[in-house]
Amino acid sequence: MNDGVEGTCLKRMPETSMDADGPLHRALETICRAFPLSIHGICMSIDGVDDLPGPLVGNLMQNTVMKRGVDALAANFPTVVRLVGEARFDSAARAFVEGNPPADSHLVTYGKEFPEFLRRTSPVSALDYLADMARLDQLWIETHIAADSDSPVVDALLLATMAPEELDSAVFQIHPATRWLWVDNVPAYTIWSKNQGLGDVPEHTEWKGEGALFVRGRVTASSREISLGGCAFLDACSLGLAFEPAVQQALLSEPDMDFPVFLGTLLSAGGITAVHCPQMRSIRIPTDL
Repeated sequence: MNDGVEGTCLKRMPETSMDADGPLHRALETICRAFPLSIHGICMSIDGVDDLPGPLVGNLMQNTVMKRGVDALAANFPTVVRLVGEARFDSAARAFVEGNPPADSHLVTYGKEFPEFLRRTSPVSALDYLADMARLDQLWIETHIAADSDSPVVDALLLATMAPEELDSAVFQIHPATRWLWVDNVPAYTIWSKNQGLGDVPEHTEWKGEGALFVRGRVTASSREISLGGCAFLDACSLGLAFEPAVQQALLSEPDMDFPVFLGTLLSAGGITAVHCPQMRSIRIPTDL
């Protein structure tokens, strides 16, 4: 049995001929040509469609949409596939695609609502942290496809040139590809990272809250664990808070946080692209350095 559309249709319609000049063969060729346009909702007149039986066209289109949707979800949420297994994932994916068919051909972003679907209505929703794993898979993809910054990243040496009062009032601009997520009571980053083809989660993993930080500030995307205070700092920066109140938010969330270490890690990863200061022009690294 061949993979793809033909295999799916043969299993559903075993009594129909697949001769090179047969009706099913012609129908498959017609649907495959039409599908990239049909998912945009564009009505096109394609030779041969009017000659096909209506139920045949409908079944073929439905099977094609389902397969593309399920395959896209499996590609976009590999951690979920590994945690629940292919059979259970396929069941959940099919249920999702039935209510949320792909809207366009850019399937790398397909499944925006899938994490929430897993949390509430999925056949595998009993795993209460599965939606968080799906969200991390989603953020990891976003880090790869997000727009580049229009300036190089900021490093610690540049911040060292600022007076304390300038730094306190400065607003940090987060790199557009930076993503982060905190999950209460679940070692989210440990589970996610160990399910990227690196082996099973060790039995001694401490079951506590963890955060994940995804950055693509220095050419390639990278991931690392992040604390609750780190997430609070990035949340504050994303809302436009100045450095001093953003640090306060971080320390309120995590009083024993080693903030200088966190900031050094964030800067070295390329998570900040500019520093806006009220008393002076925004600081950016010169492009010729």
